[in-house]
Amino acid sequence: MSEAPVEKYLREQVIARGGICLKLIIMGKRNFPDRTILMPGGIIFFVECKAEDKKLRKTQKWFINRVLRPLGFRVYVCKTKAQVDETLNSEMET
Repeated sequence: MSEAPVEKYLREQVIARGGICLKLIIMGKRNFPDRTILMPGGIIFFVECKAEDKKLRKTQKWFINRVLRPLGFRVYVCKTKAQVDETLNSEMET
């Protein structure tokens, strides 16, 4: 599955759960995750969507592991609709 259907599904599922799914374009930061998710109850996390056969670029891994996670943010990589469901279910349980 390519990245586009996964990202579309993510948007639909976030909205269905009462959240907002933002695509932030940050100048000079190509490594920023695809989506910033804002959910009811003040839940904020990031999702990078990838095609099933693609991996994170080195710079994406660096940004996630050296910048976002050390600041306490949760970041997920979703390659399938099932991973989107797992991510959202996990976050809503928190």
